[in-house]
Amino acid sequence: MKRLLFIFTLLVFNLNLFSQDIPGTFLNEELIRAELDSRGFEDISIDEMKSRLTAKGVDLENLNPSQTEELQDKIDEVFAEIQAEKDSQNKPKEEIKADERKEDKAQKEDKREDDALDDEIEEDAFEISDVERRELIYGQGVFLDKKLKNYFKHNDVKPPSTYLLGEGDELIVNIFGTESQLSSSFEIEDGYIQPDDMERIYLKGMTFGQAKKILKQRFSQYYRFANDDFNVALNFSRNITVNIVGEVREIGAYTIPALNSAFSALVAAKGISKNGSVRRIRVIRDGQAPIKFDLYKYLMEPTSNKNLFLQNNDFISVPTLGKVIVVEGAVRRPHKYELTDSENLKKLVYWAGGFKGNAYKKNIKIVRFEDDEEKIINVDFRALEKQGKDFKLLHGDQVSIPFIPVNYDNFVSIEGAVNLEGQFEYTNGMRLSDLVYKGVLSDSARIDIAYLFRKRPDSRNDYIQVDLLKALENPGSTYDIKLQPKDRLNVFFSEEFLEKSKVLITGAIRNPNTYPHVENLKLSDIVTLSGGLKETSTGRAYIFRKKAGFEQREYIGVNIREIMEDPNASNDVLLEPSDSIVVFSYSKFFETASTVSIEGAVLEENTFPYSSNMTLKDLLELSGGLKLSADNAKINVYRVKIESGEQTITEELELEIDDEYNVLGEQSGNFMLKPYDQIQVRYTPDFELQQTVVINGEVRYPGPYSIVKANEKISDIIRRAGGYKESAFKEGATLYRGEGGLGYLVVDEVDLLDEKNSPSNYILRDGDVITIPKQINLVTIQGFTNANESLAGGEVSGNRVNVPYQKGKTAKYYIDKYAGGIDRDAGAKTRLIKVKQPGGSLERTKDYGFFKKYPVVQKGAVIIVDRKVKTEEERDREKVDWGDVISNTVAQATAILTLVILIQQIQ
Repeated sequence: MKRLLFIFTLLVFNLNLFSQDIPGTFLNEELIRAELDSRGFEDISIDEMKSRLTAKGVDLENLNPSQTEELQDKIDEVFAEIQAEKDSQNKPKEEIKADERKEDKAQKEDKREDDALDDEIEEDAFEISDVERRELIYGQGVFLDKKLKNYFKHNDVKPPSTYLLGEGDELIVNIFGTESQLSSSFEIEDGYIQPDDMERIYLKGMTFGQAKKILKQRFSQYYRFANDDFNVALNFSRNITVNIVGEVREIGAYTIPALNSAFSALVAAKGISKNGSVRRIRVIRDGQAPIKFDLYKYLMEPTSNKNLFLQNNDFISVPTLGKVIVVEGAVRRPHKYELTDSENLKKLVYWAGGFKGNAYKKNIKIVRFEDDEEKIINVDFRALEKQGKDFKLLHGDQVSIPFIPVNYDNFVSIEGAVNLEGQFEYTNGMRLSDLVYKGVLSDSARIDIAYLFRKRPDSRNDYIQVDLLKALENPGSTYDIKLQPKDRLNVFFSEEFLEKSKVLITGAIRNPNTYPHVENLKLSDIVTLSGGLKETSTGRAYIFRKKAGFEQREYIGVNIREIMEDPNASNDVLLEPSDSIVVFSYSKFFETASTVSIEGAVLEENTFPYSSNMTLKDLLELSGGLKLSADNAKINVYRVKIESGEQTITEELELEIDDEYNVLGEQSGNFMLKPYDQIQVRYTPDFELQQTVVINGEVRYPGPYSIVKANEKISDIIRRAGGYKESAFKEGATLYRGEGGLGYLVVDEVDLLDEKNSPSNYILRDGDVITIPKQINLVTIQGFTNANESLAGGEVSGNRVNVPYQKGKTAKYYIDKYAGGIDRDAGAKTRLIKVKQPGGSLERTKDYGFFKKYPVVQKGAVIIVDRKVKTEEERDREKVDWGDVISNTVAQATAILTLVILIQQIQ
């Protein structure tokens, strides 16, 4: 803004001079001085500034408004030269020699070739569980739903005109045409580029758009080319280091090309965690106020942050979530959204994509949890719009937008024997014939009779018989009934009134089905239509035939196999309407005795169809073979003995087999199975594969270790891992147990090598993970404190502050010294102070009435300050003005005393 004012002043003064015919020998020196000082050029005099502009071809005595754009470019160029000279003066005296620069440049080229190999690397979408995905708010999932990448390639993105150039950027200048041609790359070093046979051109700190204008103007002094034959491109973007902290999935420092925005830089950190804010992201830059980055605004309008380019050593800080609201129902994008403190219902609808066309806005339901109660609030959104008001939302609100009920009634419908079934628009004066023409009667429609269903006001139906033939022949007559909304016409098929005759065949045939009965239909015909007999067919069949009046049933047994083998068989039965044929199968008679089963130490426990030649070896191979833990000498066969007229008994056989599954001992040879046999393959006693635990962190040899003795403990693994490193936080050991879904087990804050008898020196299980953290010299305070008022603000993230550890101090000491005490206005209580120690134990404040005993804080602990939520009765008591109560009481007492004295005087 100052620069534009500076240029404007130059022009105004010179125009005034021109209009008064006074030599333009002076400028607004106060404004020029202010512009130089604001850029840190205090040592540059006004005369030097004028001189530099004159050297660039600026005629200060003859400026006019048409030269504004050219003058701006010249001023930018002069400022860039001054900055580059200043940077050069600040360099160490040991300047890099020319040949060393060439060597550095060659090394950079080699590095770029290496980078080109890495250019193919893309950041895959970070995978999380479906449960965690459902917990995300809108915006956090953009890093998960598709492939995103930050710009690892240095030449794969065209920079916008607002991109700020710096040292390390490489530009390509192309000149086309017949008279002059050029294609050269130039790296910005010491703030400038140096084309052959040309003066230095200072570009550091300029935008890409400004640089293109200046380069075109400077090259035009040495080359002849048409306006469209000059092009400047960014060939290589310099690398910068950006620190990403807060609620992201992977905190750290990342080296990325300067073309990245804050959004694409977050991709490197795997995106925002489920607890991270998407609305209050900040870019913190040394010496400047934090720059706010709102992901919602960026997603709605990506150009909203087009000027926010990252610089070296920037910090991107993602705080914890703010106000979260759930919206569901008739909006385009139902989801959970984070709102700022100033945003409410109208903004929630905007972020959710707006209302759907069928949204019912007059009765929006809001479920709110407040004062330990669940409340329902109904809001008329249309009334809010008319009044220009909004509805304030609170954290945790659940907003439901209902749909307009489907209750239209301007229709009539037709169904049955028509080509176009369905609903049609009802119009005033519409008649029966109009609806029939819209539905188009089918060729098989019965037109002498149909039924019209009409709704009564009490929702019951009237059934009106109509004659379609007369209605169509006499349109507008009394036969052509006037329709009402919701009328439904049912047109019958003629065949529905004909006697239908079918026959059914089931059983051991390939395609059991029902077939229409026709004259002279024989049993062989129906079997052929059904695909023929199955191999399991016994050849016998029965025909079930209903006799007259359906009171009697006849059973006809036939040898169907003979009939099918002799086309002219005399016993090929002529079928009658409604006959049912059942073809019998062998499996029907033997299905209960056709299986054997195997369980235990086999790869696949299963039940298999029984075969008369099946052996134990066959069954073991069918089950995939034995497991490594199987005991070949302990195979039990349980066999049921069935003898006619006697009670069944079960006998047990114990077998031993070799590695080829051959039976040994008395039962050696092919052990034949029988129906119902159940085989149990036993496991070898005490068989167990290696059980592994993992120890991570500050031990000399971290990694997996097998449990080598019974009842091995945590201290044993620490010892086997070489003991602690010097950096180990011995009292902060943790143990995670996945077995049974237990999770983290509480570990006392002790050195388990010294305290081997500690209850926390657990006996280990397969899959346990032991972690020995580094020394933690921090203590975290969170909850309802006055940290925001007592600290500068940058140290507080959400409601958390990290402070240095001091041995032997209690939780109250830390809260008073570093967090400004508890926030009593928010309901915080000292008796509700508790400490989560690094081993997982939770210690609470002990309240003895006259005094309290606060927990002693260990390294790495988290101090939690909780509050008591007041009941409605307690809040009502707080509203009582005790001053008024006392003053009224005193006044009443005084009045009574005065009355007593007067009575005594009268008496």
